[in-house]
Amino acid sequence: MSLPIIDQFTDLPITRQRKWQLRKQAEGKCITCGAPAVVAFFCLKHAVGKREYERVKEGFKFRKPSCKTYQLEAQEAAK
Repeated sequence: MSLPIIDQFTDLPITRQRKWQLRKQAEGKCITCGAPAVVAFFCLKHAVGKREYERVKEGFKFRKPSCKTYQLEAQEAAK
């Protein structure tokens, strides 16, 4: 049996998933999968997914090459 986690998020009136996200955010990890975060709260994989989701949702047809996720994707592809 595991012991309960006692931290600053324990007594907040929010869901356990949101508590998990806040804990990962405080550790500097992706709030979706727990991998190291490279952009704000997301790893590269989930940052790209979020970028594309928002781009389609807003109806933008062209990419913005100065966006950090495009630059990080190019660096990963070069490796």
